[in-house]
Amino acid sequence: MNYATVLAEVLGIICLVCGLNAFLNRKAMAEALQDVGRSPALLWIWGFINLLLGAAVIALYSVWTLGWTVLISILGWGALVKGVWLILFPDSAKAAYLGSNKPGTLAFGGIVAIVVGVILLWVVK
Repeated sequence: MNYATVLAEVLGIICLVCGLNAFLNRKAMAEALQDVGRSPALLWIWGFINLLLGAAVIALYSVWTLGWTVLISILGWGALVKGVWLILFPDSAKAAYLGSNKPGTLAFGGIVAIVVGVILLWVVK
C-alpha cells in the first residue's frame, strides 16, 4: 500500500463523515460553527488541526500530476492554507465562519464533501 492509497482512504473517510454531518445535521453544525466563530480558543484549535493535517498530507504526498491523486495534494494544501489562515488571521476567519453559516451553504458544502469522499474511497478500491 502506498501513501496515495492510505491518504485517499483517510481523507475519503474524513470528507464523507464530515459531509454527511454537514448535510444531515445542519442545525447542530450551524450551532457548532457559531461557537467556533465566537471562541478564539476553538478557532485556534481548529486552525491547528487543519495545519497539522495539511502539513502531514503534504509531507507524505504532494504530487502534481494529472489523475485522481492530485486531489490528495489539493486537499493537503487546502488544509494547510486554512490552518495558517485560522491561526494568523482569526478576525477574518471569524467573519467568514459567521457569514457562511447558512443552511443552504452547509448543505452545499456537505454535498461537495460527500462527493469528494466517495471519489477518494472509490478510486482506491
